[in-house]
Amino acid sequence: RSLPGQPNLYQRRALKLFSWFFIVEFLAYLVYCLRFVDFYLISVVFNNVLYLCGVYLFYCGVRSRYQLDITWQVLGWIGAHVFGLAAALYWFTAVHNEIFIRLPLALGSFCIPVLITFSLIRQQQRPGNLGDRVLLLCTVVALVLIPLPYPAFGYLLKPDQQGQLMVMTLVTLTLETLCIGGLAISYIYDLIDKLRSDANTDKLTQT
Repeated sequence: RSLPGQPNLYQRRALKLFSWFFIVEFLAYLVYCLRFVDFYLISVVFNNVLYLCGVYLFYCGVRSRYQLDITWQVLGWIGAHVFGLAAALYWFTAVHNEIFIRLPLALGSFCIPVLITFSLIRQQQRPGNLGDRVLLLCTVVALVLIPLPYPAFGYLLKPDQQGQLMVMTLVTLTLETLCIGGLAISYIYDLIDKLRSDANTDKLTQT
């Protein structure tokens, strides 16, 4: 809400999607806490599904930022991925309680939209735009942090004990800080680039 309003329809849509990313990731964290109050199955499935939906919201926000449409084909792939993860998590929780299968499955699912976002930014980034570089750096850091420290702590601690709540807190804060912080900085640099362009452009001749 603190970011400046955007005149472009795509940019306004991007800001809405980024806002929903923040909200959904926070809801995912709250749902994670439910596993400690006798809602284990619901927590496992919906916690990871919400995290995945949040990362896909960030991806869709990046698409809108670069004025790319979110097609039905894109939404179809996202829906199939989310549904597939939910079904797999239900199977490996309710039917066969295998946390050491669920953990890499969920983390691998989270990495897919982050990797797609990284690839999209690389393709669409504008030469010399520091905002794009900051956003790209944040996705790189997220790609490094998600598959490495969390599994390390996850396997060191006993499965589904409250000690892992600290790890999940770290994951949530890291994701939201990197993405939202990188987003805010990138918008600031975009504004600086626009001001420079306006200062060097004649409004009558557009030269």
